[in-house]
Amino acid sequence: MDNPVQHPEIDRWLKPVAVAAAIGMFIVLLMGATVTNTNSGEGCGRSWPLCGGEFGSREMLIESSHRLVTGVEGFLVLGTGIGLWRTRRKSTEAKLLIAGMFGAILLQSGMGAWAVKSPQSATIMALHFGISMIAVTATALTVEMLFRDRYRKGRQFTWQPPKLFRFAMWFSIVGMYGIAYLGAYLRHSNATLACSSWPDCNGKVIPKLSGEIGINFSHRVAAGLGMLLVWGLFYWARSFREQRPDVYRVLQVASITILLQALAGGLVVESRLSYISTLLHGGLMAILFMALCLGCRMVLPAKSGEQVEPATPNRAPAMATGD
Repeated sequence: MDNPVQHPEIDRWLKPVAVAAAIGMFIVLLMGATVTNTNSGEGCGRSWPLCGGEFGSREMLIESSHRLVTGVEGFLVLGTGIGLWRTRRKSTEAKLLIAGMFGAILLQSGMGAWAVKSPQSATIMALHFGISMIAVTATALTVEMLFRDRYRKGRQFTWQPPKLFRFAMWFSIVGMYGIAYLGAYLRHSNATLACSSWPDCNGKVIPKLSGEIGINFSHRVAAGLGMLLVWGLFYWARSFREQRPDVYRVLQVASITILLQALAGGLVVESRLSYISTLLHGGLMAILFMALCLGCRMVLPAKSGEQVEPATPNRAPAMATGD
């Protein structure tokens, strides 16, 4: 069973602060994408944390706003972490979420400062988006944990899907992180339009697989395989949706999101990197990663001491009759 909440009165302020932290972290991610898309990374010159760029310029306003919001977000994450420790420090899940929130935002800020002080290669800069996704996910999973008792209404979803399904779920987040990294790498290396048409690449189904075109095409192939994996997991989850409706619903969200994300990728190419399309593409990737991470948490093995619900024989799907 879950560890009891210590100091439940703290939840009165912890829950709204955690919600604000999750929303704020998503805004930070979008603002970071805006900095990249508008080439405003040097809007504050080589100074950090103060801003010494050209006063009143568009780049200076974008970069300074990003730093300001990130600073405010840091205090929200700190408050959330402290409240979570005070109320749930006996929970391993809470400890991991605190480490994830603190570690991600520190890495995110540190890499931002590093990029300002000493410009980095696209290989390093692409990691920044991935760390932002982890930061958003950690705060979102914290909110989910805090409100879990409300949407579950006392029901314990302890029946477990097959091991292969669980392995595929965990593999999906590793794969999506790699796909996101490739996409960020293309953006930072200015190779997003190496394939100038969509869904084909420069008028060819399979282009010459070398240089920027090869990397761009690899990103598209990986994204297509990722979509097939998510849709396959969703189809599989339909077979045991009565036992685990929570897993089914989160994969339903993931399936819709990855389709929209793919269409947004096409819009990025067709609109020649319009601001809205690139922002939409990055934001949907973060939502997809969050949904899959939530699904991975849901399929973790039941804790010792919990009674596992056996599948009802006349409802148990053939694919889920054993590990």
